[in-house]
Amino acid sequence: MQRDGFTFIEILITMGILLMLTSVLLLYNRSGERQIILFKEKASVVGLILKAKSLSLNTLITNEPICGYGVHFETNSYLLFKERSTDCINSDRIYTVADSQELVEEYTLSSGLKFSPTGFQNILFMPPDPFVFFDGVFASGERLMTISNIDGSASVNLKINSSGQISQ
Repeated sequence: MQRDGFTFIEILITMGILLMLTSVLLLYNRSGERQIILFKEKASVVGLILKAKSLSLNTLITNEPICGYGVHFETNSYLLFKERSTDCINSDRIYTVADSQELVEEYTLSSGLKFSPTGFQNILFMPPDPFVFFDGVFASGERLMTISNIDGSASVNLKINSSGQISQ
């Protein structure tokens, strides 16, 4: 007499294989989700830097005493600021926390992300070209910025050169 069907051992082995494949898929999906969050934040930072560059060109047509626009970076936040001064040549060209009128917009990184030390905290664009300043000093070369998970398991890089161009 022949019975059709599966033995208990065959079912256990099949279930074990399915469990392993499911766990691998879930882990892969989780790391992909982290990368998507990093790329989304990178796009936001690039967008804000380009917005500061664009706004700085518009300062030539305003009556307000603005020398340029820039982006200030903290560990887990970044903000758009305007450099206010009647004497642009002798301004400090950095974000001043004490001057509340400099702040334009403030952004916070997604939880679990941070800016890694980059060698600069401020990038300022001053018209007419616009001129680029890193921490108040006229830009030379390029600067690297890294956005990473707090545990350092994943990261994305941005390079900003002395003309304000952004690359990876």
